[in-house]
Amino acid sequence: MLKAMENRRDDRVIFWSTIAPGPEWVAPLGVEGRGIGRALIDSQWLYKNIKTVRDVDLLPYGDGMPRSDTFVISFHKYLFETAEPSIGILRAANAEIVKTHVMLDRWANQSMGGSSSMPTCYRAIKEFIRLQEQSDYPSVINCIVTTGT
Repeated sequence: MLKAMENRRDDRVIFWSTIAPGPEWVAPLGVEGRGIGRALIDSQWLYKNIKTVRDVDLLPYGDGMPRSDTFVISFHKYLFETAEPSIGILRAANAEIVKTHVMLDRWANQSMGGSSSMPTCYRAIKEFIRLQEQSDYPSVINCIVTTGT
């Protein structure tokens, strides 16, 4: 994972805490929501702007921090420019990336109690992550999946 970042490969990641659904979305049991508080990414913005994998792929991710107009971030910039670099930050960030995968899978997978009524924006995010995981091109998401956690 660190090697992919050092080589400045595709280091885009998505943290679940940034995109977790609020009470306005109907998510099945087992999918962690954000609770009552205001999300960084507004649900209406997400619904309006994210329809396809391409919409996710074209989002800006320059400064390493999620913003109100994007949830895709540069992992390298997050770890080395916005946070204090440490193994604890790396582990926490890895856990957030894995949680994104797990929560989206729970939401979409009926055999795991999920729902076929997953909103289009979340389906696009899930597909973006799936394509990154299966890519032969070394990306941070691909590295995380191949390590298992």
